[in-house]
Amino acid sequence: MTSWAGRTAADIAAAVREKDVTPRQVVAEHLARIERLDGRIGAFRTVRAEAALAEADEVGRGTAWPVCRSPGCRWR
Repeated sequence: MTSWAGRTAADIAAAVREKDVTPRQVVAEHLARIERLDGRIGAFRTVRAEAALAEADEVGRGTAWPVCRSPGCRWR
C-alpha cells in the first residue's frame, strides 16, 4: 500500500488522474493519521471527517467544483 501522507498535492493529483488511488482513499488515510496523532499533537480543533469523505466522493465522481484556478491547472 502506498502512503499518501507527506506526498505533494501534485503527486496525489497525478495518482488520482491515473486512477492509481481514489480521492476517498487519500482522504481516509489522512483522517486516520489525524486520529492516530492528534491526541498527542493537538493541531486540530475540529475534524470534519464525514464532510471530507463526502467531498472526496464528489471529486471522485467529477461533480465537485474545481478549486484550482491557476493558469497551469489541469482542472480548468
